[in-house]
Amino acid sequence: MDEFVRNVKSQVIPLSTLDMASSFVNIQFYYYYKNNKPASSSQCKKGSSNSTFMPSDLLYASFYKALLEFPILAGHLVQKEDCSGTVVVDKHNLNLPEFGISYSSVDFADLEATRFSWSALPDGVASVGAFPTANSNGVIKLLNVHIVRLKSNSGLVMFVSMPHYVVDGIGYSAFVCRWAELSKQMHQCVPASKPAEKFVFDRRYIEQSLPASGKELDSATYCTYTAGGYLSSWVSWLSPQSRGKIYENFSSLVGLAGHVFHISQTRLEMIRQQSVASSDYNANDDNKSNQKATQRLSDNDIITALVSMVVAQGVKSNIESTTGKGAFRKTVDWFVSWLSGKQVRFSTMFVVDPRPRLEHRSQDRLQRPSTCYTGNIVLIRTVNNPLELVHAELDSSALGDVAHSIRAAVNNCDAYFAKQVVDTINKRPSEFAGGAVSGCTNMQRVVVTNQSRFPLYDADFGSGTPMWISPLETFYDKFASILPQNPHSSKKGYDIFISADKRIMAGILCNKTWHELVDMVY
Repeated sequence: MDEFVRNVKSQVIPLSTLDMASSFVNIQFYYYYKNNKPASSSQCKKGSSNSTFMPSDLLYASFYKALLEFPILAGHLVQKEDCSGTVVVDKHNLNLPEFGISYSSVDFADLEATRFSWSALPDGVASVGAFPTANSNGVIKLLNVHIVRLKSNSGLVMFVSMPHYVVDGIGYSAFVCRWAELSKQMHQCVPASKPAEKFVFDRRYIEQSLPASGKELDSATYCTYTAGGYLSSWVSWLSPQSRGKIYENFSSLVGLAGHVFHISQTRLEMIRQQSVASSDYNANDDNKSNQKATQRLSDNDIITALVSMVVAQGVKSNIESTTGKGAFRKTVDWFVSWLSGKQVRFSTMFVVDPRPRLEHRSQDRLQRPSTCYTGNIVLIRTVNNPLELVHAELDSSALGDVAHSIRAAVNNCDAYFAKQVVDTINKRPSEFAGGAVSGCTNMQRVVVTNQSRFPLYDADFGSGTPMWISPLETFYDKFASILPQNPHSSKKGYDIFISADKRIMAGILCNKTWHELVDMVY
């Protein structure tokens, strides 16, 4: 740590409106590392500290070496009166990350026996919750790490959390993997290498990568970013500390449940073939520019459609258990449609990372190293589908129709789409919370993000890669993520995390067709 404090440079890093728009949650995972050679020592012969599995002193030392390359994570989060945000890195007043190490009587074998179920975790592994909140000193830490060493040095569980204010999933993964790389090199007593990528924190990088003009947004996505109104303005005006506390309190009132499911590649292929054969998809009202989808459906298209339908049906079962199935429910739906002038629809709000679609015009890629922009560039694309479509049987042609609507929307997410989203939220910087407010106030929606390509299973700190990586037990209501793919698993396919109101989750767990298509991990 002393080396970091001596060498870090003071700087002010302005945050973009995209950073602020994503700021309401933390990015966080549990990592499960197994000690496969409990009696062995490392290759390094310099000192006895390396004779244990993933030595704590090396994890700590390499952590601060990595932090020197990510100084933004040691800054103070500041929000100005105009709702813009900055991170202030002051070497004389650093906001050092929280780094804790504790010990547990739980054996790694106990975790393996439950397939890494949350119920087997030692108490208190997660040092922060799903939302960025202040600690006892009133400060929001920009990096929290808690390492729990397990019984008889059988392994450890590592918790790493960063607020979405400062990184998105790519930035988060970049830090974790760089930390692991430096730790492994120290473990092997080899000099630290330079990073393979240039880490970029300057938010102007993305602005310079966008085209000069965008294209008109579809109405569903436009409303997602702009429909928050006074509530959006108020939430945006709040301090980061107050905003995080409100999100936390609101979420605690819901009563959430989380589960991880697995869908095999074989079942995905079966669904894909059935969807192509039976789908009657045509662009709905929010996608009039799209023609009948003829491209091959991706795994992401199918999983997003499947999750959308099972969550929509969970919402339906919850509503019916409260209001009944008869005339009253139909009256409510009719009134909502009449009031809005539109048919009641179910919204799939899926996360898009436009990095592959952007070309940084000032960079000659043949002459310069590859660049990793670590700030937020995740966008929301919203697709609305009629309730009767998402309420149909999961193994019917309706699944193909929903999947094709997702595919058509993904095809539309090019650099010009990204430019228009950025321009739209930049016109309302004091309403950056519009997307979050829209998601919280819309009962008929699900948020889906694909994390399957996050390279987190590459994080080898010197004693091997993690056996399992999972999110927290719950996140927020009607949220789903396609988890990083596990190379240790013999089952080919994808793990899917769903967090929802307990009453909605009850409907999901009772969905017979869902359980014919997926297996519950825990």
